[in-house]
Amino acid sequence: MGLPSQVASLAARPRLACAQPPADAAPPALPAGALGALAPLSGARLGAEELGAYHQDLLALVVAHCRLARGLQRERGIDHLDAAGAEQLAAALALLAPADPDGDARLALARAEQRFSRWQRPGTPLGDVIDALGLSATAARILVLAAAPAIRGEAVRAYQLIAGARQYMSEMLLQQLMDGGCYARLDVALELDEGAALRRHGAVELDAEPRPLAGLSVHPVLVRRLSGVPPERLGHPGLTVRAAGPDLEALRAPRAALAQLVGDLAGVRRLPPRIVLRGRLGSGRRTLAAALAAQAGRKMVPIEPLVGRPAELLDCLRRDLCTATLAGHLPCVTVDVSLLDPAQRAALGALLDGHPGPLFVRIGLADSPPIGPGYLGFSFPTQSEGERLELWQDALRGRGWPTDCASELAARFHATPGQVARTVEHVGCAAPAEGLAERLVEALRQHRGDRVAQIATRVRMLAGWDDLIVPADIAQRLRELVDRIRHRRVVLDQWGMRRLTAGASGVTALLQGGPGSGKSMAAGVLARELGCELWRVDLSRVMSKWIGETEQALGRLFDAAEDGDVVLLFDEADSLFGKRTQVDSSNDRYANTQVNYLLQRLDAFDGLAILTTNFGTAIDPAFRRRLALQLELPFPEEVERATLWDVHLPAAVPRSPELDLAALAKRFALSAGYVRNAALRAAYLAAREGGCLEQRHLQRAIEAEYLDAGRTAAVGKLE
Repeated sequence: MGLPSQVASLAARPRLACAQPPADAAPPALPAGALGALAPLSGARLGAEELGAYHQDLLALVVAHCRLARGLQRERGIDHLDAAGAEQLAAALALLAPADPDGDARLALARAEQRFSRWQRPGTPLGDVIDALGLSATAARILVLAAAPAIRGEAVRAYQLIAGARQYMSEMLLQQLMDGGCYARLDVALELDEGAALRRHGAVELDAEPRPLAGLSVHPVLVRRLSGVPPERLGHPGLTVRAAGPDLEALRAPRAALAQLVGDLAGVRRLPPRIVLRGRLGSGRRTLAAALAAQAGRKMVPIEPLVGRPAELLDCLRRDLCTATLAGHLPCVTVDVSLLDPAQRAALGALLDGHPGPLFVRIGLADSPPIGPGYLGFSFPTQSEGERLELWQDALRGRGWPTDCASELAARFHATPGQVARTVEHVGCAAPAEGLAERLVEALRQHRGDRVAQIATRVRMLAGWDDLIVPADIAQRLRELVDRIRHRRVVLDQWGMRRLTAGASGVTALLQGGPGSGKSMAAGVLARELGCELWRVDLSRVMSKWIGETEQALGRLFDAAEDGDVVLLFDEADSLFGKRTQVDSSNDRYANTQVNYLLQRLDAFDGLAILTTNFGTAIDPAFRRRLALQLELPFPEEVERATLWDVHLPAAVPRSPELDLAALAKRFALSAGYVRNAALRAAYLAAREGGCLEQRHLQRAIEAEYLDAGRTAAVGKLE
């Protein structure tokens, strides 16, 4: 399988002219450095003696610039230091490097530059940075002088005395330090423009003051690189380096497409490449990125999506990209494209397209990339049940465990390779003596529950068919819904009926009816019959004031539910699935955006979702067209109410022989919810008296329910 057609047709990236590799071909090795703008850092490891000489020559160069700048101040009559200040400057410079025996500051600078030139070749800290960022000689000297105070603190006082200010680094000070050599002040200013290499890569930052008075700082990661810190120790609080996992040959991915991607990377000549990785959670996108980075001599840094104001998010992403790139790592940015409105998508695309280094972009399987043409693409397709079976069998055999339960797990859970690996590791290294299937199922549920529990609450008490008292035709339609879920693989895949659907095989049902009509109970019956967990969505944890956070929470919920074994219950669904309105304000626009997002997710949803509502008219018509079942639970008739009373009084409850449930059903028109409440209340009355449940207990409990509902008399429907 080659790259997707929309990627393969792009001419902006050169492609390797070769025949399509066979489906079982192993991907070729990726040449070191094929991934782009930063050379591997393997050469920038100096021994202790070399590192000492490097620091000595660097500080000697800084001191030579300082002495020349001080001499020029005196020549031009702008000497602002008194005798005490001059002594302090001389002492500060002496701490950095010994004075040159020749009194000529220009000759001293020339000799210092000659000695330092050997540290600008590739394989040295500065040489690697020069090659990585494409720096000119002027930009490289700016970087050395600007980083010196962070490399050696004694330079701070020297810079303050030369500048005559508490601020020890600014564009003006750099111009003074580099004046008199072979660097013109205009060249310094141009190298600090926003589009120049130093600013474009985030190597230096200028504060908000007007230039050239603006303060200047060097990125902390770059300071560590220039200090000679080995690559493996280039840590940063904002970075989480992903260790390389399996190599390319061991990845569970389409072999032909992987070979094509590696071939394309080997043929890339226009740098830096951008690689778009599509797939579900746990499909292996970051694992592939880490493996490619390892072959190129790098490490991968995952950058996860953040929540907040759009402008703040872009600033955070820009900072994280700069940090990863300056450290010599490859960033992998996760983007939930469905959460972006057109303006946000355009802003994010401009940021990613303008990033000067190579990067991975990690998106959903059906998402379109938020970057411009010219990228390389790779997709991890959804695995079939047969592929999941093979995945479970291999994982279980790898532990020496029996594979009897693999078929059940593959059919029940849509687990990805990453989820299977984490589940098997969760169960433990020692082979369980018994109950392996139960332990694996529990581990899968725990991993999935950690994601769902942030937004939903598990309903643990599930009713059965005998507890659900509804007309026969309603029960039959609910059973047909169960059959639709159980046999959808046969109908859609084996019988080829999927071409008649929109693509997803999920099922969404709407149950409507008055309060207490049994909607939530029916959802529990369906979950129990299917052997699934029922999770009630907590709308208070879903809805957010931050733009995009509600959609992000729903996205996590749907992703977790698609792993299988889950029924989602949206109680009182009107607030989420309500009708879209005419846009008269920003609130209307964002409310409609949430509805549009839900419509897209339901189209692609592969699980079971149940919506309940008291008033079906409040649901947006677009949702109704996507429903597999629309069912109204009617108010129970007299015969059904009698059955409800009997069901809600278990056999263990001591009953009086005179108890007449049929009379209660005929006299009081109660919904199922009120029958449950009254039965429980009557049981407490009987228990307090220490006897059996009598008719008077039930009547008193029913009258109390009417009073609680604001009725002065126990007459009429109570629903």
